[in-house]
Amino acid sequence: MDRFTLTLAPRTSADRAHGVLPGTPPAQAEQNPDSHTLPARVRPGTGVLFLHGSNYGTCRESATQLADEAAEFGCATEVAPLDAYVGGLPTDRPVVITAAWSRTRPRTLLFRL
Repeated sequence: MDRFTLTLAPRTSADRAHGVLPGTPPAQAEQNPDSHTLPARVRPGTGVLFLHGSNYGTCRESATQLADEAAEFGCATEVAPLDAYVGGLPTDRPVVITAAWSRTRPRTLLFRL
């Protein structure tokens, strides 16, 4: 577990097609569209959980900033420490994890999830 690697692969249009995401409220017909707003990429109220996992404040600040930006798009966001979900991650909404570790000692919490 000391050698963490990540392999990136290009995505195609087919990879981006998906059904309804967990935490997404049912679609409602828009009756009075406002022509002065940008089109939303998510349905208003879509839940997203932002978890931060480090002993310093950087990851917490990053998670909070991401949550604030997601809220501007209409998401219902929650920010919490990664330690709060050691028993398992929720499956009812997307989860974003911000974490950092040094090159010599990986964050053991990530391996307990």
